[in-house]
Amino acid sequence: ARRAAISQNFATQYDLKYLEFSLKTQFIKFFYQTVEAYQQYELALKSNESLLNIRNLVETRYKEGLRTSIDLRLAESSFSSSKIVLENRKIQYKTLLRNLETLMGKYPVGDLIISSYMPKSLPGIPIGLPVDLIERRPDVQSEIKKLEAAGYKLAQSKRERLPSIYLTASGGTSTDALKEILNGDYTVWSLASNLTAPIFQAGRIKSNIKINQNALDIAKSRYIKKMLMAFSEVETLLFNESSLKIQYNEIINNEEQTLATYDLAIDRYESGVSDLITVLNLQQQWINSKSKKINIEYQKINNRLNLLLALGGDFNSE
Repeated sequence: ARRAAISQNFATQYDLKYLEFSLKTQFIKFFYQTVEAYQQYELALKSNESLLNIRNLVETRYKEGLRTSIDLRLAESSFSSSKIVLENRKIQYKTLLRNLETLMGKYPVGDLIISSYMPKSLPGIPIGLPVDLIERRPDVQSEIKKLEAAGYKLAQSKRERLPSIYLTASGGTSTDALKEILNGDYTVWSLASNLTAPIFQAGRIKSNIKINQNALDIAKSRYIKKMLMAFSEVETLLFNESSLKIQYNEIINNEEQTLATYDLAIDRYESGVSDLITVLNLQQQWINSKSKKINIEYQKINNRLNLLLALGGDFNSE
């Protein structure tokens, strides 16, 4: 019973440790989510500035009689839409910033200075990570301790089938009085009752053994389920890590190509070769590409943090 209590106490400590580890991880993820919101807001500012330049270019050529009013209205409409997007991005950023200040115990003014960028590269994942890294996870350790506690409780319930013999009786009789069991000395009657008690409680003891056996089986199943879930999390996150790396490389190339195409379209529009719709479409493609790049950078960090959480720490097995 004492060992069961100790194991259960360890299980509770591991649960608290995992909660602390998880909360730290969630805070860092939330921090970088705020950084992403800031970058998206900065991108909206850049898009608004770009569309303002297009509007001014169209207005100048309209006054010169080189463009129709349709182009001017289309440019004005796109510029107005960018203002709406800009305000929405600002709301998202400020909301996350105030929430971050609240988590840090600060008054949510919304003026906290945070990083304006996210790491472009993360430490590489070593080849041949040992499987036992997963077993150090506090939540896995908690299940192990709960399994141990269930085993001790089963052993305890089986021990109850045996009589309990004490070296002293309830009246404080000395150990020398043990010899009086056979001569009818009633001062040690409580000792004799302990010998016969299991006989009269056989049904209860048998039921307790079944209950604790079932509890042990459940603890085993929970441990196996926890381990399978842990392995599934690690496998999924390692796969995501590889996929996000490919996506990031492609989005960089996509951003470069869309920007070059957009710049070319602007030149062609100024020369009277291209139309405004092509320019606006390419500008939007460029902005979308940059926005996806920012989001993938955040996903890489988020996935890596989830991987560290799934492994119970960094890649160092020690």
